[in-house]
Amino acid sequence: NMVARTTRGMADLSRTEIEAGTSNIMRLAAVYKPAIICFNGKGIYQIFAGRSKCNYGVQEKTVAGAKLFVMPSTSPRGAAFPRCG
Repeated sequence: NMVARTTRGMADLSRTEIEAGTSNIMRLAAVYKPAIICFNGKGIYQIFAGRSKCNYGVQEKTVAGAKLFVMPSTSPRGAAFPRCG
């Protein structure tokens, strides 16, 4: 988790909280060396990566050798996104 508290959506998180979570993700990736790090929604990834835009799916950037994957948000706001199956 970028921020270890429950919220209704990203709008309930401050940019400062998310940026602090970035250093935690970087530290955890260096320790545990996952193959993939998944981001729940574009907004959280964009702050993490310092980007203004991104696409869903695998990103070009890696962290500690881990591929980064952006999925549609699971919040109710993202419910309109088409699902497989």
